[in-house]
Amino acid sequence: MAGSVFEIGEYFEFALMAVAIYAFELILIGHFYPGSVRSEVFTRDFMMSHFEQEHRDVTSQSCGHTQGYPDNGYGRYSDRLPY
Repeated sequence: MAGSVFEIGEYFEFALMAVAIYAFELILIGHFYPGSVRSEVFTRDFMMSHFEQEHRDVTSQSCGHTQGYPDNGYGRYSDRLPY
């Protein structure tokens, strides 16, 4: 083969390491933080008082531990929040 098609710079490994750290940070912030906030907002009492019968009719299960899922922005559960 005649030579390399790509030339990698001297500090490429530092850029790659920075991208990996940033991706890990996004995973942590995007996964764990919203989950903890949802558990504070969509409490078991809130879900049971507003959606128990509707959820049971559709899924045949209790909605006590759903943390507001599957509402991912549609607003079905968040429309009933007091604020």
